[in-house]
Amino acid sequence: MHKIPLSPKGLMAASVTALCLALPFSIAGTNIALGLVCAGLMWHALSAGRLPWRRTWGAAALCLWIYVAVCALTGALGVAPAESLRILPKELHKIGVFYALLLACVCAPEAPAAAALVLGFTAVAGYGAAQSVVKSAANGWFWIRASGFMHPVTYGDMLALALLGALCFLLRPGQNQPRQRELLVFLGIGTLAFILNQTRAAFLALFIGFLTLCAADRELRRWIKWALLAAMLGAVALELLPTHRSLLGSLRDFGATVAKPGSNPQLDRLALWDVAWRAFRDHPVLGVGPGNYRTVFPRYFSGEIATQRVWGSAHSLYLHQLAERGLLGLAALLALFAAMLARAWQRVRALPNAWNLWALGTMAAFLVMNLTEISFQNELVATFLIIIWVKAEAQT
Repeated sequence: MHKIPLSPKGLMAASVTALCLALPFSIAGTNIALGLVCAGLMWHALSAGRLPWRRTWGAAALCLWIYVAVCALTGALGVAPAESLRILPKELHKIGVFYALLLACVCAPEAPAAAALVLGFTAVAGYGAAQSVVKSAANGWFWIRASGFMHPVTYGDMLALALLGALCFLLRPGQNQPRQRELLVFLGIGTLAFILNQTRAAFLALFIGFLTLCAADRELRRWIKWALLAAMLGAVALELLPTHRSLLGSLRDFGATVAKPGSNPQLDRLALWDVAWRAFRDHPVLGVGPGNYRTVFPRYFSGEIATQRVWGSAHSLYLHQLAERGLLGLAALLALFAAMLARAWQRVRALPNAWNLWALGTMAAFLVMNLTEISFQNELVATFLIIIWVKAEAQT
């Protein structure tokens, strides 16, 4: 880590570093560090007289505001506005993270964010792998998924994006980046934890993210065959671990799952998607309101899915927001993702360095992982996405 002076920029650099260290462990620690980032920005504004607000302008920022405004509108007109009001602060949190981190990264570009992320994720990957082995041994070697300090799916999503970043820094080295040895250690431990985690959407997202990088950067294309080999070996590993999470077994029992939801936990999403689709058909323009998928769930499904009678997630961001925010909400979401993806592509075409490649690959991976999860509505994953994107934006 670099020596950071005591000054407004020093406080911002230290706070961004602390935020990156805390992110793999806790949203509470991340938000405390975010508060220190804001304190550094205020100190800088008072001492220097201005902040680089012009650097925050752009299509992505505009689409983010529209996205949050649509959340407020659809919530106010939904079936239970009080329930939607509980969701709004989480969406406003995205705006706070976006502006605070973008301004801080512009003002204090020397913050060793990448090194801090590698250190934090190495620790949490090691803990998750050990956690899985110890718990599995105590459970008669029926494999328990690695999860670190969070939900297993969140853990898998975070690791997928972190592994993608490590590959970018390893294959596109530059200044103020983690050392090769640190990257290789994380890639080894992180890959083990990722396999033991067994989040299939995250696995596919990592693969698609890396293929996107190969398509964008000619120098990375020679790694495509190795990516395909790694994907095949990873798929075999996911199938062989004894966790009752076999995708082939789930597809074999597909008919039984359709006939009786809950009989196959790997395909229960079909019932959740059906609820989302029927809720959308009844409320096509504005949806039932953010947070109200859970409210209306009993109207469209009776019985149990994986021992639960009521679910709060459709397990697909796009169907979930279609049900809760209607066509208007889905359009706002897709416009935001399109703006972020287009800007990431533009940056890579201008300068294909590690941060720009990571931001582009992350956007591609994120689009995929949200097909079967609602990762954008998870504060940890959304914050990680924003950190990667704004750090790349700040260096342009």
